[in-house]
Amino acid sequence: MGRKHLIAILVALIGVSLGCSEDVGRVDGDNSLVIALQSDPTSLDPRLATDAMSSRVIDLLFNGLFRNDSQGRLTSELLESYELQGKTAYVLRLHKQVLFSNGAELTAEDVKFTIESILDPALGSRKRASFKNVAMIETMDRYSLTIWLKKPQASPNSLYPLPCHINRAT
Repeated sequence: MGRKHLIAILVALIGVSLGCSEDVGRVDGDNSLVIALQSDPTSLDPRLATDAMSSRVIDLLFNGLFRNDSQGRLTSELLESYELQGKTAYVLRLHKQVLFSNGAELTAEDVKFTIESILDPALGSRKRASFKNVAMIETMDRYSLTIWLKKPQASPNSLYPLPCHINRAT
């Protein structure tokens, strides 16, 4: 065996032994999630994120009002039910006892806040154009709301509600 082969094997063995170390990539605590990304997300605020990496991470962190399943059908993670009344009003009924990570319960006010903050020019959300068809939002009770549209729309927009008590300036 030549000297070059011996050096290559030695380097490979050192690399493998370092990779087997218990401390490499170790995360303390039971509530950790470690994922590898091609690039950093630009934002973890679902109202502001528009790049692919942010969207992928947000899909892991948040539940959405609406999503398309693998068959392309509209599904909901947070809604008990939804219905289109007439051509321009969506009535949404939230599941009860859905909690944010801070323990606060998801309410109709949170959904309303999230949409209104996206529409607020002060936030500067690039998603604002996607919600420009919203004419008005009315909470009917703690878990129900109606979203009136300016004109008929084929399907509702994807939305990841945030707690309404967060800093409204972010």
